[in-house]
Amino acid sequence: MTEAQEAIWARTRRRPGTGLGAVRPPAAVNARAEGVLRNGAASQTAPADIRLIAFYLPQFHPIAENDRWWGPGFTDWRNVVRATPLFEGHYQPRLPGALGFYDLRMDEVRRQQVKLAKEYGVYGFCYYFYWFNGRRVLERPLEQYVADREIDFPFCICWANENWSRRWDGGNHEVLLVQEHSLASDIAFIRTVIPLFKDPRYIRVDGMPLLVLYRADLLKDPAATAAEWRRECERAGLPGVHLCLAQTFGTTDPRPFGFDSACEFPPHAHAVGQITDQISDLPEGFDGWVCDYEMVARHSLTAPPPHYTLYRGLFPSWDNSARKRKQALIFHRADPKRYEYWLRGLIQYTRQNLGGDRRIIFVNAWNEWAEGAHLEPDLKHGSAYLEATQRALGGQTDAEQLIALLGREIESIGDPALRERIDAYAREICGHVRQLTKTVEYFTAEKEMVERFRQERAASAFHRQTIQELLGHDAGNDVECWFERINGRSLAADPMLDQRITVHLEGWLLCPGVVPDAENTARFILLQDIEHGDTYAAQVFQYWLRQDVVEARPHVDSLYTLKSGFGSLFSLSKVPAGTYRLGCAIKDNHKAAYQWTERRVRLTP
Repeated sequence: MTEAQEAIWARTRRRPGTGLGAVRPPAAVNARAEGVLRNGAASQTAPADIRLIAFYLPQFHPIAENDRWWGPGFTDWRNVVRATPLFEGHYQPRLPGALGFYDLRMDEVRRQQVKLAKEYGVYGFCYYFYWFNGRRVLERPLEQYVADREIDFPFCICWANENWSRRWDGGNHEVLLVQEHSLASDIAFIRTVIPLFKDPRYIRVDGMPLLVLYRADLLKDPAATAAEWRRECERAGLPGVHLCLAQTFGTTDPRPFGFDSACEFPPHAHAVGQITDQISDLPEGFDGWVCDYEMVARHSLTAPPPHYTLYRGLFPSWDNSARKRKQALIFHRADPKRYEYWLRGLIQYTRQNLGGDRRIIFVNAWNEWAEGAHLEPDLKHGSAYLEATQRALGGQTDAEQLIALLGREIESIGDPALRERIDAYAREICGHVRQLTKTVEYFTAEKEMVERFRQERAASAFHRQTIQELLGHDAGNDVECWFERINGRSLAADPMLDQRITVHLEGWLLCPGVVPDAENTARFILLQDIEHGDTYAAQVFQYWLRQDVVEARPHVDSLYTLKSGFGSLFSLSKVPAGTYRLGCAIKDNHKAAYQWTERRVRLTP
C-alpha cells in the first residue's frame, strides 16, 4: 500500500462517536423537514426487488464509558454542533431537521426513524454491533429495538470488530477498548448474536441470517472462524449464516476468507477525484483531502462486476470534519441530485448482476451525523435525500419534477444564445414527455387490471363451508396459529380489506403430531362471520421456513415447527361484506383440529 493510500485509509477509519444527548433542537427548523413526519412521503414505497439497507449508528445516547472518556452526557451530537466551515461552500455544521437532536433511549425516536425509512423505501437497518471479547457497549438501542414489537422493520448487524480508540480510527493508538481475536473469542461472539438471528425481522439471504463483518482482515484464521460460525448456527437450528465481508482496509474478495459475499463500504476505496489543490481558501495547516462527489459517483458506476457476489454501496455525502477537523476527508459538492444519479446507477447494476434476495445495496449511512453521511432530514436539504432514494428505487421520476429539474439546469447555462437554443429544444421534449406520460398511465391501469385477474386465478379462494364439512365431527382444538402480515403490513386491529382485491396473508400454524408439509396434510385459513356465524375456508398451499417458532413451542417437535410458516394469496370475492374472525385448521389421515383467534378483519364491497 502506498503512502497516499495509507493516508486515505487513516481518514476513512471510523469508530462509533459520542455526542451530546440532551441538546435541544434549534428553533428555526426547516419547515420542509418538519413536514416529513407530519405528512409522510408523497408516493408509495419502492418495489421489493431491491433491498436498500442503511448502516445505523446506535450511539446517540449517553453511556458510562463515554462519560468517563469524554465527560458526562457525551454523545456525537457534541461533535456535530461544534463543526464549522473550512472553506467557502463547505456545508457545516450539519444540523438535524425533522427528528431533532434525539436520544436513542426513547422508543418514540426509533419508531419515527422506522416510519421515515419505510415511507421512503429503505428496506432495513444494519446496526453496528460493538462486542469486545464478551463486553458489549452501545447495546441499548438494538436491545430495545428487538424488544419493541410495535416496530415491524427488518434489521441485521455489522460487527465492528476492531479497537475502539480515542482517534475514532480503530487503530492501536490511544485505545479505549481492545478487540483481541481468537477462534474461541469468535465462537463466543456468534453464540452471543444467534438469538438476534432468530428474530423474524432479521434480514436473511438464501434463508440464512446476514452477518456483515467490518474487519475480516483482523481475524486470526478467517476460514476456520467462518466454518465454526456456520456450525454454531446449524447447531442452534438455523440453516446456516450468510457471511458478508465489508470491503475495508484493502480486503475485497470474500472467498479466501471463507465468506459468501462482500459489500462495498464507501468511502473506503472510493476516495478518488481529489480536488484539494483547487480549494484556494483552505485553512492553514489543513492536512486532509477534499474529493469531488460527482467524480466518485461516476468512477463507482464504471466498475466491472467481480467474480464473486458483491453488494454495491454508496453514501449520500461524507464529511468527517466534525471529528477530524483539519485532518478530515471531505467529499465536496455532494447533493441529493448527484446522490440520486449514483443510486440509480447502482440499482441498474444490481438488477443486471444479482438475482433473488441478493439484490442488496448498502447505503452509508442512515445517521452518521459526525461523518456527514445521513439520510435523515437536515436543516439544509430537509427530506430531499429520502425523496431521491424513493425516486431511484421506484425507477421513475415524476415527469413534472423532471421538467422542473431540467429548467433549473438550463438556467445555469452562462451563454445566453446556447441557453435559449437548449430551452427551445427542452420545451418541445417536455410536450412529448407529457403526452407520453398520459399514454403510460393508460397502459399502467390496463396492466394493473390484468394483474388483478392473474392474482385472482392464482389465489386460494374462500368458500362457505361448515367446520363439520371441512374437518368431520371429531375435530379437536390443539392447533396454534399466528397471523403476522396482510399485504406486507403488520396485521393491525380490524384491518379493512376490499373484497375485489386478492390479499397476501403471512403467518404460521402448527399442530402436534401433524407434519405441516406432508403430502396428506391440508391446512386452512378460516373466516367466521361475527353477525351470522357463517364459516368460510381457504386452503394454504405454500410453506415457509420458521426457525423462530420452535423457541416458544418446546412442547412441539421441531420437525413440525420448521415448515409451519405460510405466505399465500387469498381471494375474498365469494365472501360477503362484514366483520370476520380469523381462524385456522389442519388435518391429515389421522387427526383434525381448528382454532379461532381474536384477530378480526372487515370486508368492504
